[in-house]
Amino acid sequence: MSGRIVIMGSGETTTGMLGVHRAVFGSLPEDADCRLMDSPFAFQENADELVANGMLQMPNLHLDIHVYSTKPAERFVFINMVKHREKSRLAEGPIVQEITPEGVILDYSGTRFLLPRE
Repeated sequence: MSGRIVIMGSGETTTGMLGVHRAVFGSLPEDADCRLMDSPFAFQENADELVANGMLQMPNLHLDIHVYSTKPAERFVFINMVKHREKSRLAEGPIVQEITPEGVILDYSGTRFLLPRE
């Protein structure tokens, strides 16, 4: 199965980009499976949205404790009751890419997503 992913930021949704939109959608077959996902955090989707849309299949993850600092060495999280720092790998598979004020950005098989703090 082959496919195409087109990521458009808020600037690309203006009427000035109408030609780009027509070119992208005009190149798709009529029976194309298209999905629109609203991303609340730059290019990262929230984990629950990706799972709900069938774009990510992975074990359930819960952000239990979230500690953010402007100093990266002081940042850490507890996910499923296990402590992690940036660049560590969870037993469930994802890698902690970055701990942000909003939560933790994980990478799972090349898909980056936000596990938000509650």
